[in-house]
Amino acid sequence: MSIFNINENCNELKTKFRQQYPNVSEEDLACGDGKHEEMLDIIQQKIGKTREELHMIIYNL
Repeated sequence: MSIFNINENCNELKTKFRQQYPNVSEEDLACGDGKHEEMLDIIQQKIGKTREELHMIIYNL
């Protein structure tokens, strides 16, 4: 489960993530209609991290 699924903290988490990785756009962080894996793939490519590293980054926000 992605931490971006938590509705009440979603915008705050997205803001923190974008501050740390400004090359990731708001559109990249949009994960509607079950497209979480697609979103994570896009973010992974943009920040050059593995899926495991990406999950740790999100968890530590």
